[in-house]
This record gives sequence, C-alpha cells and structure tokens, in this order.
Amino acid sequence: MPLSKILLDIATETGIAVTNDNEKAWVIDKINDIAEEMYATQDIVGCLREMTINIDADDDGPVYSSLVALPYYVDQLRGLRFSVILGGKIPMETMQPRYSLGHGWQNNPYSLPFRIVRDNAPLKRDISNASILTFTIPEPQAADIVLNVVGKTTNASRAQETVTLAAGDITVSTVGNFEDVESISKNAVCGVDIAVEDVDGNVLAEIPNSEIRPLYKWLELRDANASFGTATPILTQSAIDILYKMRFTPFANLQDEFPCGSKCDRAIFYRFMAYYEAMKQGNEGRAAAMLQKSDELLRNLNTDNEVGKQLELQFGRDGRLDAQIPYTWNSWGRVS
Repeated sequence: MPLSKILLDIATETGIAVTNDNEKAWVIDKINDIAEEMYATQDIVGCLREMTINIDADDDGPVYSSLVALPYYVDQLRGLRFSVILGGKIPMETMQPRYSLGHGWQNNPYSLPFRIVRDNAPLKRDISNASILTFTIPEPQAADIVLNVVGKTTNASRAQETVTLAAGDITVSTVGNFEDVESISKNAVCGVDIAVEDVDGNVLAEIPNSEIRPLYKWLELRDANASFGTATPILTQSAIDILYKMRFTPFANLQDEFPCGSKCDRAIFYRFMAYYEAMKQGNEGRAAAMLQKSDELLRNLNTDNEVGKQLELQFGRDGRLDAQIPYTWNSWGRVS
C-alpha cells in the first residue's frame, strides 16, 4: 500500500492531523528516517534485484572498458557473474591486495577480479577538459530548481557554485569551469530528470526526479600494469549479470511505496508507533511492544520467503553409533 495508507493508519491511531501540511511533513520525515534505518540494517525480502550490463569495447580492439559506472538505484553489490554460464562468477576483492606483491588475487599482483573504486560518485564519467556544467530538463517546470555544485575549478581546488533553473526555463549553466566534481545536489524532488553535460555535450550524470543528487558506483573490471604499460583484462564476454540491493528512495508522493513493496508497510507503521510512544513519559513498555511487533513481522516475511527453496543438507556420521559398532570410519565409510 502507498504512503497515503500509512499516513491514514498513523492518523487513525494517534489523532495526528495529517491533512495539515506541517503535521504531514513532520510525519513523512519520521517515516523516511524509520524506513531507511529498517532498510539499511537488513536485507528485507524483495530488496534484491538483478541486471545485465554490457561492457563497451575499447577503440583499439576487443579489450573491454576498465571502468563501469552503475546507476543510482544500485546500493550494495551481492554478486557478479559473466552472462554466459561458462564464464563463471566474478570474485570481489578490496583494493588493498593490489599493493601487496605476491599476496592476494591468487598470488598474481597484476590481475584483478573486480573492485569498487568509487562509491556514491556524482558523475558517471570523468571530465576530459575543464568545462562549464550545463543542466537540462526535457520540459519546463512550474517551480524554480536550485542546483548546487562542489568541485575543483580552474581557479580553486574546492569551489562551490549555486545556479537556479528558473520556472519556465529548460537549461542553465555554471559560470565556473570544473575539472572535477565532488557533489551535485538540488533543493527538492521535482517532476523531471535533469541531465548534466559538459561543454562538448557529453552527458556526465543524470539526476533522477525522485532523488536529490546523482549517485554512481564505479567498478574496475581489469587492472593496469603501469610497469609494462599493459592491461590484463579479466573479461571474456562483453556482458555481466549483477545481483544488487536497491538503493532506498524516500517517500515523497502520496502514492510512493517502500522499495520492498507493501508487505513491509505494517512493519513501518509499528516502528513509527514505537517512536511516537517512546516520546511519551511512562509509555516505554508500549513502545518496546510496538518495536517487537515490527521485528516479528519482518521475521515472518523472511521465514515465508524461505519456504520451498532448495536447501543443501550436510550429512555427518551420527556419533551415537560409535558406542555400538566397533568399526573405524573415514570420509568414505567403514574401514575395518
């Protein structure tokens, strides 16, 4: 069920006037805090998704691009594999083994399964040359959109610039020429996505209408050996499958739903009630009961999700037989 139903349940239980804009804004803010914490601390049923991405080939031949920027809705990676079954899974490593000669990465200092090199990056590609940033929307909006950029310019190591995409306009540009960008943000969610381009028309990022800022996760899929001036590709196919946890998107519109679906709405409701009751002196017990109810709902969801799944059972020898049968056993069975 959408946000509107959660608000209705809260209003019915507490008497909060969610028809009042200020009261509704306060309740939605608390719902988002509660829902985000609940989502971030566990893998709730329905939070995982799969996607297949193509890896662009380099211009000089069949060597695939070193870096891949995953879109904003990818939060945590849970697994990668080549799209062709025979390609096998792609192991994940941290960056530390790269600097330990002869250790890690199967004792090959020049190979790399994959690693995250940038997390929550504002751009999906680097700026080739210092450039102004141009923000463009597909159609005019009724309200101003205020955009804030922080990054390195030709004149400052860390500069901040704010530009306003006025109501009725579809494009606006920064004054400063940026060499790198640390963050891009807007003042509020809006009705359209915003494209961020450099002076050559290259799309550096997109700000989804439902998000405040663009966020990308950069993966390195092969490593460069600077000593020999070569690169060791690990890709034998041009596409990989990714299992990932979706990024939490806060409730904004009355018809918005929790990323895992409406089955979690009652858990969110009980968590809000726990927060609400905890603010009242002497209601600590009721608050604890509400939180316990929310946790119980989530546990039941996880239990129900496991029903019918294939399980791998590990059988071992029953130790109770040792006192009854005078035989010697190994992993293959009876020896004598």
